[in-house]
Amino acid sequence: MKTTKQFVKKIPIIGNLLVPFYKKFWSPKKFSVAYWIEKLTKNRNLKIVQVGSNDGKTTDPLFTSINKNLSWEVLFVEPVSYLFEKLKTNYSEEPRFKFENTLINDGSPQTFYWVREEAIERFPNLPTCIIS
Repeated sequence: MKTTKQFVKKIPIIGNLLVPFYKKFWSPKKFSVAYWIEKLTKNRNLKIVQVGSNDGKTTDPLFTSINKNLSWEVLFVEPVSYLFEKLKTNYSEEPRFKFENTLINDGSPQTFYWVREEAIERFPNLPTCIIS
């Protein structure tokens, strides 16, 4: 079975007519979290608490929006020390940003994460486990 894209390529005139429609209504960017965050928060002053901020950038749909919207205030919470340091590096030292290197839970002991042996062999400096 042929895909729609393959079909459209065989009949260029249809493709030329569909491209503007596609860009307006069916663009893949409209299925991204970042697109909808931008659309729904446009011209709003937000106060954000981001728990589990990681390094603040990797796979974070808010990264671009946070840097772009200068009125947003953000509290970043990240318990893993080496990620916390990267987080502070990835965001400027602006007064609108606050950083907390802490773990949030109900007080019971938790295994925070675990790293597979293959990863440790490949990246020997990875921490293997954090237990709080």
